[in-house]
Amino acid sequence: MRRNEGLSIPVSLVCLLLVAAAPSWATAITYEETLEDLNNPFVVFDFPQNLQRTRNFGDGSPPSVLDNDLLISFLNDVSDNFGKWDAEPVTYSHIFVPIGPVESFESLRLTITAASVNTAPGEGFPPDFIEIILGLGTPDDPVEGDGTPLGFFPPSPFFGESTFVFDTESALLIGMFLADDRLDVTITPTGPGFLLEPNGDKISVRSSRLEVTYNVPEPATVSLLALALLAAFRGAHWRRRG
Repeated sequence: MRRNEGLSIPVSLVCLLLVAAAPSWATAITYEETLEDLNNPFVVFDFPQNLQRTRNFGDGSPPSVLDNDLLISFLNDVSDNFGKWDAEPVTYSHIFVPIGPVESFESLRLTITAASVNTAPGEGFPPDFIEIILGLGTPDDPVEGDGTPLGFFPPSPFFGESTFVFDTESALLIGMFLADDRLDVTITPTGPGFLLEPNGDKISVRSSRLEVTYNVPEPATVSLLALALLAAFRGAHWRRRG
């Protein structure tokens, strides 16, 4: 009977430690991917694309930088007119690379740096600039993610940022966006150009940054369980000797 009583205490201790260690705690991680054209367009003409993709995984590791234009265009489906003045829709994909299983999403932010005017600079500039200043420019350019409207990019003769934010209230929508670990983005110039020029509204996208904050489960550490078991069996051993 004494031997059984001696074993009951450490076994109970092990059970308590295992129960306490069983729940998992969530750790918030922020992942970032930036696509950009390092060649800034001039007023009259565009340079060839010079793409760069930068990823920060949020785990303390150094950023991952890719400079190969062909590889970036292939992996992220970057259209040829990214970074150029063009009247056609600009398309590309952001790729989400989590460092562990996603328990839940906290937020998704898409920040686009671009300029949008009635015609490319040099094709009606400064009249287009005056139209923008007077509020007579084209309508806002719609931005879509996976075919879902995210918002609009306002016309401007200068490069500026527009940020589209989805928080915890839109966690289900974020999960739908990233169900395939990709967010396909489309920015469409809209409206006629200077003096109702057909397809005159043009946009130049300089960069796009995706930021995703998500939670990963943090399981109990193996060392904690090992120490608990060691303490339990040591206790049982000394009680048996006593």
